[in-house]
Amino acid sequence: MRKAEFFLFLKGMFPIIIGLLFSILITACNSEITSSSVGSKTLSFSGESKHWSGEISVRQTGKRQDKHIVFKYKGDAREITTISYKVEGVDGGGSASEVKLNKSGVLDTSGGTYTGGTLLSKHDKLTVTIYWNGNSETFSLVSK
Repeated sequence: MRKAEFFLFLKGMFPIIIGLLFSILITACNSEITSSSVGSKTLSFSGESKHWSGEISVRQTGKRQDKHIVFKYKGDAREITTISYKVEGVDGGGSASEVKLNKSGVLDTSGGTYTGGTLLSKHDKLTVTIYWNGNSETFSLVSK
């Protein structure tokens, strides 16, 4: 008789246990979403050479990095139609070829999204090499 009472008790508690587990699951998912959006930060790196100035801003959310790149030619923008560039850093960097500048001599573009691996920190240095019209210049971008 005690066994039967125990099973009836468990049968009555089953909906409560399921509800409790569901509540814990919803709370855990909600805190993960909140912490990832709160954990977002933006880093800015800038520098210049004789002919170029550059800025890369990096928005980090969790293990994801989104880069925004701006390179500006300091001379007469009409002299250049396209450039190629390479960015090197602890995150692996990136590159692009035959990229067009706007009429003001500015390249303003997304540098892509990077997920996983090593993320940049404000203490890192990025090395940029820009190639144009048979020329090239290398310069560093440091955190502001």
